[in-house]
Amino acid sequence: MTIANELSNTADFVCGFSLRHEAIPPRTAAHLAVCLLELADRVKHLEVVPLQLDAPEVRLGFHRLHEDHDAD
Repeated sequence: MTIANELSNTADFVCGFSLRHEAIPPRTAAHLAVCLLELADRVKHLEVVPLQLDAPEVRLGFHRLHEDHDAD
């Protein structure tokens, strides 16, 4: 199960309590907190993007692009 699916399912589950005007049980709140912490960790990794144009990740992409272009 992906984090997106997990968050979507948890959001639906939590919204059900709201619609029924019920308090969220502690276990549900803890599960929501775990999902949010996992999401925060994933976003933190996405925010760290190599900004140097000579980084290996960037350089390899440019070389492949030029090689494909030169072959035409």
